[in-house]
Amino acid sequence: MPSGAVAVLVVAFVVVVLILVFLSRSIWLVPPARARNVERLGQFHKTLEPGLHLVIPMIDRVKDLIDPTTSRRSSSWPRRCCGA
Repeated sequence: MPSGAVAVLVVAFVVVVLILVFLSRSIWLVPPARARNVERLGQFHKTLEPGLHLVIPMIDRVKDLIDPTTSRRSSSWPRRCCGA
């Protein structure tokens, strides 16, 4: 095999690997009863609802799971302790 053909095969292999990595980081599956926040360049962009979603890997950052069924305790109310 000539060296030119080997170089073409190596370049093609690297391109295929890069495309697969790009696609694997672009596809997000959000489970039912959950949501994820997307930051674009460090600022909130959108919320991903349950289902399959595509994002831009180098620009968008997908944050941790959000469980909307759990409620957060408001910090404006004082906490009561020991039944008082």
